[in-house]
Amino acid sequence: MTPTLLCLLFSATAAAAGLDDPRIVSASPSVSLDGAWHAFSDAATMAATVPGDVITDLQVAGLIGDPLFELNFKNATLWSRTWTYTKTFAMPTAAQAGSVWWVVFDGIKMGATISANGAKLGEATDQFVKYRFPITLKANNTLTVAFDIPTNGRYMACTGGWDWGPYSNTFEGKDHTFSFGIWKSVYLLPVAAASGALTGVVPEIMYLGSHPVLPLVDGKHAGFDVKVKVHLFSKAGLKGTLLPYVHLCTPLIHVYTPYIHNICTIYTPNTPHNTLHTSHITP
Repeated sequence: MTPTLLCLLFSATAAAAGLDDPRIVSASPSVSLDGAWHAFSDAATMAATVPGDVITDLQVAGLIGDPLFELNFKNATLWSRTWTYTKTFAMPTAAQAGSVWWVVFDGIKMGATISANGAKLGEATDQFVKYRFPITLKANNTLTVAFDIPTNGRYMACTGGWDWGPYSNTFEGKDHTFSFGIWKSVYLLPVAAASGALTGVVPEIMYLGSHPVLPLVDGKHAGFDVKVKVHLFSKAGLKGTLLPYVHLCTPLIHVYTPYIHNICTIYTPNTPHNTLHTSHITP
């Protein structure tokens, strides 16, 4: 087999809108399943939008009023039911013979069972996990996400009855919940038989000095230790070279750290050696 060259690209970009996660990368382009979906329960059917959530879809469909108006958020008559989201789509025209196909969910809030063409693919029980499932595609396909299983608390608690989240009359066990849905992107990804996919990049950055209580001064701090774990997948064994390449797509990145003198850490890629700079900001 011809050696395969994999180029690892670390990209820092500011998303224009929404919650946009880095996608799994293969030699073939992904196919987005975002946009118009259909949702139904034992009480109603409606058009739905992904990324999104059931309460927003109910409001857009005119089935409920503004959930944050007066006490509307306590009336969970419609959204406390089991809702199922469906998407129909044709076989992508770019499909290659021998490719492995995945359906990837960047984020599903609350527990759900995922099926395709009547066959169960798996379950999602953690809002913060990217799920991917192998899928067998036909000429015409139906993808189904049924919110019918518990998460056992693996979701953002502040979105329901906790801290600043709205009080609710919906629960998982003793915990309040508020809305659910496919809150991040969904897409199909082909992985060619003679290729591979980069499924995840996990950086670990450690400061080598003692805990800083003042802004770090460029050239006068202890430095950083950067470790990166890369997860790869291939249908068959591959031999190749993994090349790290650092690239920043934005000229300036601000990271707000409120508990250290309101410092704004600024990474300026155009300066020599990609140095770190710090400056004070007014919150």
